[in-house]
Amino acid sequence: MSVLNDIYHGKIHWEEDYKPELKAVIDGRRKFAANCDRLLDEINDEDLRVKLINLLDERNELLADEMEDCYMQGMRMGARMTMALLGEERA
Repeated sequence: MSVLNDIYHGKIHWEEDYKPELKAVIDGRRKFAANCDRLLDEINDEDLRVKLINLLDERNELLADEMEDCYMQGMRMGARMTMALLGEERA
């Protein structure tokens, strides 16, 4: 089956299958997680801990939206490149 068929039938889920490949991203994620854990361990005020966790959750939701936006822009760029290769580019 082609990738187009897989997309049409909902068999491809980039958001679920994403695994970072860049070493900088992998290392950055590990460092960020360690720093978050360390900071949360240092906070003795439970109310403040909950506020920080909620703030981090909000950031994660925003990051997911940013990734979706980046993906859509990348797909549009790919479509424009294909059109240019086929000689059908429109401004």
